[in-house]
Amino acid sequence: RKLGRERAMGMAHYGKVPLVEIDPLLGQKDRLSTLVHEIIHIVFPTLSESQTIQVELRIASVLWRDGWRRLAPESPKTKPTKTK
Repeated sequence: RKLGRERAMGMAHYGKVPLVEIDPLLGQKDRLSTLVHEIIHIVFPTLSESQTIQVELRIASVLWRDGWRRLAPESPKTKPTKTK
């Protein structure tokens, strides 16, 4: 969901099954960085925001340079065409 009202790029929700929300308006690189940031909050909840950002930037940079990107989800209406 759009997170502009919360003034956030992403949000981590803790619980038995953690959930990460990311603003869909973000570009690929910001989306990756935000996902890493929110996962760090879930895994290391005692880190300060500045520590979280430091770790996020290092991890996201390595992942981006390695070519990690989000694949666009397939539309449920799209069916593969059969070729003979």
